[in-house]
Amino acid sequence: MLSGTNLSLSDEVNRQSSAIAKRREQLRRWDESETNRQSTNIKLSQRVKFEQAYIFLAACSSEDRDEIDKLLQRGVDINTSNIDGLTALHQTCIDNNLHMVEYLLNKNAEINCQDNEGWTPLHAAASCGNLDIVKYLLSRGAIVDVCNNEGELAIDIAEGDDIIAYLEEDMRRKGIDDQQSRNYEHQLMIKHAQDSLNNNKNGLKSTADAIVHSRTGATALHVAAAKGYLDVIDLLIRAGANLNSVDNDVDNDGWTPLHAAAHWDKHDILKYLVERNANIDAKNYAGQTPLDVCDGETLELLKELKAKQPPVKNEPKDVIKRTLPSPAIDEQRSILRSESHNENLDKIPKPTQPSIDENLSNCSPNLKEKLNNLQRSLHDLSNRYSRTSQDESTPTSNTLLNSFNKQNSSSLSILNGSLSRFGTKYSLSTSQRIYTNPLQSLTTINLNNNDSFNRVR
Repeated sequence: MLSGTNLSLSDEVNRQSSAIAKRREQLRRWDESETNRQSTNIKLSQRVKFEQAYIFLAACSSEDRDEIDKLLQRGVDINTSNIDGLTALHQTCIDNNLHMVEYLLNKNAEINCQDNEGWTPLHAAASCGNLDIVKYLLSRGAIVDVCNNEGELAIDIAEGDDIIAYLEEDMRRKGIDDQQSRNYEHQLMIKHAQDSLNNNKNGLKSTADAIVHSRTGATALHVAAAKGYLDVIDLLIRAGANLNSVDNDVDNDGWTPLHAAAHWDKHDILKYLVERNANIDAKNYAGQTPLDVCDGETLELLKELKAKQPPVKNEPKDVIKRTLPSPAIDEQRSILRSESHNENLDKIPKPTQPSIDENLSNCSPNLKEKLNNLQRSLHDLSNRYSRTSQDESTPTSNTLLNSFNKQNSSSLSILNGSLSRFGTKYSLSTSQRIYTNPLQSLTTINLNNNDSFNRVR
């Protein structure tokens, strides 16, 4: 018995001695390691820098006028907004800070700017029950009959009988019909859709195939679908914005009109589009179908419609998107747009080693091949053009360019369809989609009347 106990104690001592020896060996190796020779002073990462726009909004919230003035002198836009579209003027109206409202307006802040939900500073002040702010905004020229994305005027969301009475009196004095104001955008879209139907008996191909909002990529179909304007959609499709447009005209996030109708719970629009074989399985650039951007009753309805719908055939696009006219776009006309710009063709880059950009290394093999072929063709084109001034027998630049376009039409098509998506910032917080904003959204498909893109008040 005693012998067994002594053996156990001996084993325990041996184990402890072995553990100590191993630990000493570990410490020796650590002492000689490169890691141990590194400095123990941890290098801090670079200081976090905030965009000046956010600093400006913070300065306005804290009423730091010296900082505000400095930022404005540096070129910060006084109408800059946060992710919800709220400007400093919106926030000061919510905070009932009359002095800052006066200060910002005296600095030329936009009094009728709208956030992502279409709310103006007047909407904000009225909904918060801030009568003094409401009075001051109206005295400075705030438009009383602007509708938000839900078709609501400031008076519709006003808090307090005194504010409602004041707004009613202001509208009466100005001769404003509140119901007519609520229906303004709808009636405007009906008018121009009807004009397009009358002027384009052969479809939209006789004017613009489609017009796209320059900020959001939304077409008239997107806006009408999001707002529930069934009569407008019917007119647009009859005018030529056919099923091909319904499925293939997407906004900057890849949303089809069916996505828009699903997200904003427009059941009549969903039924109408699905009955005309709008593709319920169409995916936006985040891989979401219309089923993924809705819930509740809308989701159940869409599932029922999908079960009844025959398989949808994907047809090729024959709709050409056009953006709203803007000075910035006009100034950047491509040198390939007009024959009068032939003298600028020598500005075409001449790559010494035609190859695809490293940023596109994750492209599909087919796209990579097309890109390589296109770059080689560009390289050949630029070299051939450089000889035109020396050899009179060389084809003219126009001939070269036409040949290039014909030979590379397939590559150019893929570029237009694929490369335009690279670098796109997908803001998929869908509650903040802004093309339903009446003053920011497309409201017409008539190229000949650009005034109707935005309501001039």
